[in-house]
Amino acid sequence: MEEQIIDVIAIVVAGLTVFWTGSHIKKLIKLNALFNNGMVLIPLYLKKTWYLVLNTFLLFLFGGAVLVAIASGQHILYGCIALTCLCLIALVSTMLASRFAVLDCGIIVPFRFIDYMHLYEYKIEDNTVFFCRDEKGFDSLAAVSPKLRFSPEHLSKLEYILKKHTSKN
Repeated sequence: MEEQIIDVIAIVVAGLTVFWTGSHIKKLIKLNALFNNGMVLIPLYLKKTWYLVLNTFLLFLFGGAVLVAIASGQHILYGCIALTCLCLIALVSTMLASRFAVLDCGIIVPFRFIDYMHLYEYKIEDNTVFFCRDEKGFDSLAAVSPKLRFSPEHLSKLEYILKKHTSKN
């Protein structure tokens, strides 16, 4: 009975992960379409090292779950763990393939588009920029973007564009 409850919980968690991952991958695909249709003023680059490490870890976890499922015979539990790992690998890979930039209509950062009307606060350090506030303030993780790199020759242009469009609210 306990194994059946654990299997049901694993199936529900795997189903929720598939739904959540699918919605976020769909969002990234829409952002990529917006990138392809917009005019790129300044390209932004994500530091990919830790995301590649995460993907490698998830790949090993996936392989381990498959091997344990085969060896132990608990196919449902470890199959759900493997499915969850595959979903997360797909999400991280899609984000690694995404492109980010300051466009003529707004800014594309990982998992969101910042319209110039909703650009509230940003910080530039060396050759990196990140955005740390949205219309709700600082109360959500969605308001913070990871640091994105840009070419040093675009510094003055980036500062001008961001100062021009920063909302005073």
